[in-house]
Amino acid sequence: MRRLVSVVFALFLLLNTPAGTIAPAAAGGRPLINEAVIDASASEIWRLITTKDGMESWMVPHADVDLRVGGLVRTNHDRNGAIGDPKTVTNRVLAVKPGRMFSLQVAKAPEGFPFAASVEGTWYEVFLSPLSSGRTRVRCVGHGFDDGPLGFAARAFVDRGNIWALQKLEEVVASRGGKRASR
Repeated sequence: MRRLVSVVFALFLLLNTPAGTIAPAAAGGRPLINEAVIDASASEIWRLITTKDGMESWMVPHADVDLRVGGLVRTNHDRNGAIGDPKTVTNRVLAVKPGRMFSLQVAKAPEGFPFAASVEGTWYEVFLSPLSSGRTRVRCVGHGFDDGPLGFAARAFVDRGNIWALQKLEEVVASRGGKRASR
């Protein structure tokens, strides 16, 4: 279950709202921020986190990606599952700047997920900032968590998931000849 949420929120994953981005009405307090500097180009990281083949190569066994505003990014973390079954996570694309940023809102959590009511409607921005020497800063900013106890618990769970996803992304890049990332 941790892996499921990790992946969902890693993608749905990373950064600060750029000027002109339209986001859902704010709920809750401060944003949840996770970031890493990864020894890979922004284009390689973009491919790994925004395409079906890229996501299925390291994060989930099943993905369906329509990366356009209003499109859906659906994932299923169950090897025996399928896109569209009750364990599918559905995210709606809010914004896209190809190669640099995307924003997703959780439209439907998987059946049986204990924090479903607290994460549905939250949204995530993922930013890629190219750095020197072919490295990229990956930053994920989550918004919209309730301020109450359930929102706090969901936020903590998502935070652990984002950390897992960034670490896994670092491992994938390192296994392909890159170096370990820094935080």
